[in-house]
This record gives sequence, C-alpha cells and structure tokens, in this order.
Amino acid sequence: MTLADRKRDLSPIAGIINDTAKQGRILLIEGAVGSGKSTLLLELHQQSTRNDVLILSATCSHIERTHRFAAIRQLLQECASLPDSPEDILKRLDDATLSEMLSGGSGRAGGAAVQVDHDVHTLLETLARRRPVIIAIDDSHHIDAASAGCLLYAMRRLRATPVSLVATATTVAPHANTLFHVEMLRLTAARSISIGPLSEHGVYQVLAEEFGTDHASRARTEFMTACGGSPLLLRALVDDTAEALATRDEDIEFFAGEAFDRAVLGCLRRHPTDAARLASGIAVLGASSTPVALAQLLAVEPGVVATLIAVLTGAGLLADGRYRHPRAELAVLNALPARERADLHRRAARLLHDHGADPKSVARHLIAANPPRATWVVDVLQEAARRAFADDEIAFAKECLKLAIRACADHRRTAAAQAMLLEIEWRAAPSSAGLPEAKLTEAVRLGQLELDHALALARYLAWHGRNIEAADTLHAVSASAADAGTTANEAAELRIMQSWLASSHPPLTAYLTSAPEPTESDRERVLPDVELRLRVTTALSDLLASRGDPNAADLAKHVLQTYRLSDATIDAIESALLILIYSDQLGAAATQCDIALADAGHRQAPTWQAKLGALRGAIYLRQGNLVKAESCTREALNRLSPDSWGVGIGLPLSILVLANLATGNHAEAKRLLDQPVPDTLAQSRHGLDYRYASGEYHLVTSQPRKALDDFHVCAHLTAAWGLDLPTLVPWRSGAAQAWLQLGRDELARQLLEEQLARVDSDHLRVRGGTLRLLASTVDVTERREILAKSIKLQQDVGDRLGLAYALADISAAHGACGEPRRARMQARLAQHVAKECGAALASVEPDRLPTPDPSRAAGLTNAEKRIAILAASGNTNREIATRLFITASTVEQHLTRVFRKLKIRRREELPASLGLETDTAHDLLAEAGTVLSKW
Repeated sequence: MTLADRKRDLSPIAGIINDTAKQGRILLIEGAVGSGKSTLLLELHQQSTRNDVLILSATCSHIERTHRFAAIRQLLQECASLPDSPEDILKRLDDATLSEMLSGGSGRAGGAAVQVDHDVHTLLETLARRRPVIIAIDDSHHIDAASAGCLLYAMRRLRATPVSLVATATTVAPHANTLFHVEMLRLTAARSISIGPLSEHGVYQVLAEEFGTDHASRARTEFMTACGGSPLLLRALVDDTAEALATRDEDIEFFAGEAFDRAVLGCLRRHPTDAARLASGIAVLGASSTPVALAQLLAVEPGVVATLIAVLTGAGLLADGRYRHPRAELAVLNALPARERADLHRRAARLLHDHGADPKSVARHLIAANPPRATWVVDVLQEAARRAFADDEIAFAKECLKLAIRACADHRRTAAAQAMLLEIEWRAAPSSAGLPEAKLTEAVRLGQLELDHALALARYLAWHGRNIEAADTLHAVSASAADAGTTANEAAELRIMQSWLASSHPPLTAYLTSAPEPTESDRERVLPDVELRLRVTTALSDLLASRGDPNAADLAKHVLQTYRLSDATIDAIESALLILIYSDQLGAAATQCDIALADAGHRQAPTWQAKLGALRGAIYLRQGNLVKAESCTREALNRLSPDSWGVGIGLPLSILVLANLATGNHAEAKRLLDQPVPDTLAQSRHGLDYRYASGEYHLVTSQPRKALDDFHVCAHLTAAWGLDLPTLVPWRSGAAQAWLQLGRDELARQLLEEQLARVDSDHLRVRGGTLRLLASTVDVTERREILAKSIKLQQDVGDRLGLAYALADISAAHGACGEPRRARMQARLAQHVAKECGAALASVEPDRLPTPDPSRAAGLTNAEKRIAILAASGNTNREIATRLFITASTVEQHLTRVFRKLKIRRREELPASLGLETDTAHDLLAEAGTVLSKW
C-alpha cells in the first residue's frame, strides 16, 4: 500500500541514513497502534540496504517483556552471517540469563550482564568500522529491561561512531517502558517524531492506487469514516472491498468484512488489557456508552477511561467515544467469551436501570444476559415489551415477554405477560396452536388478569371459534366485575365488548353480563378515546339490528380520520369500515380502507393486512370490480394460514366464491366451498357471509332447493341474532331467485317487497338489486319502468356488476316489447359494463353490429359525445332534446356531425361506449342531468 501522507515522516528516515555515515543519531517514532510505524521501519530497511548501511532489526512483544535480552538476542542473530560472529556474546548472554535465574530475579546478575553490555558495545563498534550501522527496534514500548539497559549502555559510548538507533513506540501506551524512551531522548543527537492518522486525501491516494480515481472520489468519505485514517484498518477495508468486487455481481464501493474484523481484533490485542476491556465495555453499552457509565461498568477511575478512550480513538477505532463502524462493535462483541459477555450485559442492565434509562435499552441487555429472577427485571421487560409493541418491534417485544415469564415468580404478573404475548402473537400470526387459554382463563377466574387482557383473550378465543372457552372467560369477567365493581372506563370497555359480540359473535352475548347504564358523571369520567370506540362499535351493532343512527356514516368517517391503526383501535376501525360498507357508501369505504391497509403494510402487521384486505375485497365486490375483488381477497387470504384465520375465514372465502360465480368459474367456487372451515363458523357473522355465498353457488348451478336451504339458515340466524339487515346478506333476494327458478313468482315477489320495506332509501345497492329481481315478477311493460329505476340506483351507488345485470334485463324487456333496436343497444351496453367488471353475461348475445374504430370518438366535442351516447342508448331525437333541454333540430344537427366524424351511416352503428371509458361517459351525462340508462 502506498506511503500516502507520509512524505513528512519519510524525511527523518532519509536524514538518519545520511547522518549515520558521519555520526550516529537516535530517532524515536511514536504513533497509535496501526498508524504505520512498522511501515516506516520497512522503508528504513529498504533505503539502508540501497545505501550500503547495515541494519539490525528486532521486534519487541508484550509476551517477551520478561525475557532477559530478548531484543538483544534478535539483534545478535541478525549478525550471525557476518565475519564478526557473535557466538561468544550469545554464550555469555545465556550465562547472564542463568545467573539472573539463580539469583532469583533480584537484579541484572552482576558481572555477567555487565559483560554482555560491554560485548554488544564492542561488536557494534567493530561493525561500524566497516560500514554505518542502524539498529531498528519495533514496538520498543514492550522492550525487556535487560535489552533496554544494554542498548542505552552501548549508545552512550558510541556517540562519535556511525551507529544510529531508531525505535517505534505506541503513543500513550500504559505500562510501556517509558524509562527507556526518556533515557533515549536524553542522549546526544536524539529526537522524536509523532505520526498521526492518514488525512482524507491520504485515504483517497490509497483508494486511487487500488481502485482508480473515480471509485476513490466516491468512496473516500465512507472509508475515512470507518477507519479514522488508520492504515491498518484501511488496508483491511481495501482487502474486503476488493474481495467483494471480485466475488459479487453487484457494484460495491465500500465493504467491511472478515478482514476488517481481524484488523479490529488484532489492533485491540496490541493494546494493553485495560484498553481491550474498555473496548468491550463500549461494545456492550452501545448507544448508552458514556465515560461515566464505562467507569462504573468496569470499576475504574474516570481519568483512566478518558485516557483509554483517547488511545483507542488514536488507533482509528473510536470517534466521540463510540465505534466508528458498527462492524467493529459487532466484532468486539462476538469475540467476547460467552460468560464474560453475559456478565457485562447483566451489569450494564442494572447500571442503566439504576440511572433511569429507557426500558427498551435495559431490556436488550437483559435478553443478552439471562438475568436472575427479580421484580425489577420483570418490570423492565414488560414495559419494554409494551413500548416495542407500540413501535411495531414485534420480535423484540416477544423476546422481552418470554424472558419476563421465565423470570417472574408472581402468578398475576405472569398471566399479564402471557396475555400480552398472546396479543403480540395474534397480530403477527394468530394461530390457535400454543394458545395458553386454559391458564389465562383460570387467571381470569381467579381475578389475576386485568380487564383489558381478559376481554382481549375472549376476542381471540372467539376468533378461533373456541366458543366454550370464550364463554367461560366472559362469564368469569362478568363475575369479577360484579364482585369488585368497575370504573367508568372499565364499564365502557364492557359495553364495547357487548356491542362487538352482538355484531360479530351474537351467541356469546349471553355470557357477558350487561354493564349498568352510565350516569352523566360516569360519561364525563370516560376517556374520549374509549368513548369514541364505544360509539362506533355501538353504531355498527345498531345498524345491523336495523335501528341505525342516520349519522352513523358520519361517525364512521370521523373515527377513520381520527384513529391511527393500533391494537387498541383495530376493532373500531373495522367497525367504522363495516358501517360504510353496509351503508352503501362504498367510495368512502374504499378510500379509508386503502389508507388503513397502507398503514398496516408499513407496520408489518399480517393479521391487520389480512382482515383489512378482506374488507377491501368486499368493497371491490360490491362495486362490481371482480378482478380486483379476486386478487385483493386472494392476497388477504394467503397472508395467514387457514388455522390462523379462525372463523374469520368465512369472509374471504365468501367473497372469492361470489367473485368466481360472477366470472363464470363455477369449478373454483365449488373448490373454495369444499375447503374445511371451523365448526363454529356458523355461530359468527362471517358464517352468514359464507352460507349466503353457498346459496348463491347453488342458485347459479341450478340447485334451487339447496339454495333455499342455505338462505333459510341465513333467515333463521339473522332473526335469532337481530341482524336482519339486507345490506349484510340479502338472503331474501337469494331465496326469491330460488323461488323464481321453481316457478313460484308470487313467493318471490313477497320476499322482494318485504326486503324493499326493510331497507332505507340510502341503501341504493340493495334497493337497485331488489328492484331488478322484482321486475321479473311483473308484466313486461311495468318491468321496463322498474328496471330503469334499478339501473339508476346501481349507477348512483357505483355497483358496476349490478348495472350490467340490470342493463341485460332491460335489453331483454325491450326485445319482448318488440323494440329490437333498443334491445341491441342496451345489450351492447350490458356487455361493455360486464367486460369492465370481468363478469360473464353469456345470455346477452345481441345481433352483431359493425363497430367503428373507437379512437375516432376522440374528435367529438363534449356536446356531441352527450348526444351520441344517448342516441346509442336507444333514445329518440325528441327524448334527447327533452333531457338536454335543447331542440330536436339541434340534436339532429349534432348527430349529422357525429355520423360524419365516425364515418357511419346509421344510428344503429353507434358504438355503445364511443371509445370512451364508461365513467367518462357517465360524467358527461351527469352534467346534462340524465343517466346512461334512460330509455
């Protein structure tokens, strides 16, 4: 690697080589670990060889600090091949070492050691007569005392000879042999230099040499940030990046990998033990690392911490007391022995807790430490789980609670942790496997579970169709509330649960004792959030019971605009969406459902995504968008396993069955109905959806008796549960169609008239569909009038599929009245709308008419388009004039221009849509105060 940024430091190297030829010099090179000191010595060696200077080298080691004459022995071995062999000196060196051992290590072994000093001095003097000599000692802060004394002895006596001493030492290295350096610098012609980290330009030079200037320009800052200018760390990063570029297909500019890990750990091993311990402490504390916290964690003085941080900062590992790169921190953590690591985490957890740190930070240490069973540990873990759950850190929240359960000795708190864990599991994947319902139900019975957790448990049990356990839980909640009483907010939560059960799992309402009606003062004490959830949940149950508030839809919109998706609000948001769906406000429902779905996606909540996705599919189905209904619902269904869906699976299955029936895919509808479902599905609202879809399947496949069985079950359940709202499941429409297939028109008419009487004027979709079926029970003249009303209602509510069916029926009615032109025009419209929906209308086969290129319609003015669309719909010139408030002559003039622009000759050749999207045509006609289906 290039000696970037080292020109200033190379100057003393060149100088000492030149000066040694005349007189010896002494140079001490100081710098941090990995700063390039050894590289400078290598350069010294190369230049010395080129200049016929004898260089004798030794590298000191912390391990050899206690080995007498370890450095001198290396220097003598370098002389082994020279004419003046140092064999005698090496023998006397061994004698001196033996004398030291025999004297018990009390000193320098007297005469033997002095003789070695003299011999080394003599040898160097002899060598210097032939050519200049440079002694290079690397890592001299680890030099053994005997070698240090020997070198100092020799250098004091070689001032006038061409013998120089160059030594490297780590800056601020605790326990270093600083006396050696002090004595060195006291000698004549001694100096020291300090080498710092590479500058960013120096890093750029290294990168440019390795990867080219373009790469270097782009990546220099990232490399500099990671290595802090340390040549050691930079070399490792360059190696990792080069390997990544060679082995990966992607374009990589920076990569920290295994070479970087080794460099970091190697750097730390070259530091004293205290520095390595500090590095471990910083890695363990992470973002919580401060000098004060480190001092307390490691039981050292703050001044020592400050010194060691400075050392590691100089080595390029730290910046502002933290690791420069997360990979370095991870490498240090992974290198810690398991027991030491756990002990540090345990002490860090206690330290941070005592200083009021964020529970999530403390909990991360507890998880890594396998902590003792202690009250404070459980407190921290449960609070951390709550916060993590709110922040959508699901995996971390689960870890916290599982550890809290293991660390807890109190039954009440264990039950609370298990209940919280159940809530978290439900959001991610509510499989019934592993539910601790028996323990939790027992905890409810013993009064060991808070009301909110007890009610949540009942919801989950009901979701999975475990109605017996759910009933036991609700009964226990009622008993506990009766014994201990409830606060205003708890009473409100009970009423919310009652309303939720009434609209979702009606048979279970009997097991929850009614909460007393709140007084005015009670209402004032209820939190606004709780009150709003109560209002919307009650509004849904009232709507399904046909006693809805006319302002329910406005309330639902307010809830959807107010609440952010959370575990506390998901049921309220679902209730609000259902209110809009059952109120036929499909546009608003679609908009708000899309917002909620996006939120659920961002928060990675599969259960929410599944439930909301099924509702979105229901909206698409009611709007007649069969393709989107199929794809959206299929995606929702696949987000959870069948077991995780519980009784909720009835909704997506019913949507898919109805969508496939409408597209003519009867085999797929049959396959969906053949899938196993929970036995208790029939005891939930979703059971109504499922049974209604089954009835529709039997209708379409010409099995009216089986269809009647399905619809009669719906009739019985809706009556028993008080949920007989036609917008929920229009079972009377299904039963009426079955009777029509059986030739019992009068029974069909009675059911349809009864249904019309039960729906408000705002329920346009059901009214439109009911009118369409009712039209088939009257004579053909009256039929067209009723179908016209049906068409308008379906168009106003946005039900494209219902519109296609109504257009097909009115086409048949026109044909029966001897008006083939109008029949063909309406049939063409029906086919066009059905094609948009993805529906199959096999029975509508109008005579083929020549269809001009739809792109020609782009040349029509808006006025011409309005008149052309009305004419294509079968309206006469006078009817068009009346509806558009213009003269018949004006209509005729416009049509003449339309025929010319479209290059057609007859009115019958007008394409039904004129190349326009139906929505565009509808908008144009809406301006004129008319509708596409006027006849």
